[in-house]
Amino acid sequence: MLRVRAAMAVRAHGLAQGYSGVDPSTVDVLIAMLNHGLHPIVRQVGSVGASGDLVELAQIARAVIGEGTVEYAGRTISAAAAFRAIGVTPLAPRYREGLALMNGTSFHTGAAAVLCAHSARGEHVDRVPRRGEIGGRRVQLVLTQARFSELDRVLVAVGDRHVDQRVDGRCAA
Repeated sequence: MLRVRAAMAVRAHGLAQGYSGVDPSTVDVLIAMLNHGLHPIVRQVGSVGASGDLVELAQIARAVIGEGTVEYAGRTISAAAAFRAIGVTPLAPRYREGLALMNGTSFHTGAAAVLCAHSARGEHVDRVPRRGEIGGRRVQLVLTQARFSELDRVLVAVGDRHVDQRVDGRCAA
């Protein structure tokens, strides 16, 4: 939730600079969502292999236009119902809003800001390297699509095998 809200704030800040050509109501809707504690459900796993944060930002954009599922007042409800509850009209995208909401790296920028804030307070610091290992290992597994034990024995470094031992159980599908 915190990473999603941070991404929404980063996206609102970027759009508020005025260089994206979006209607100001785009920023207003994002800020209203933040102020009312309304945020979309953004899946933690998934990719389309594109640069940037397309999947995550698309899920945020979907909520901004009143579609999809959100968390509001401790419940998971439709975005349309949540907007009715807070008395805000979802964004009606026009020319640039769709692309502007989904383009960029706002999600990972927001997630990095949250990690930096936790780190500055000495919280969750031990989790950061492990999360990096898990993410890297998932990418490796997807790219190879199979494990070739003979190749692993010859080519994979001792450090890789050490990471594998720690991570394999957590990456099981």
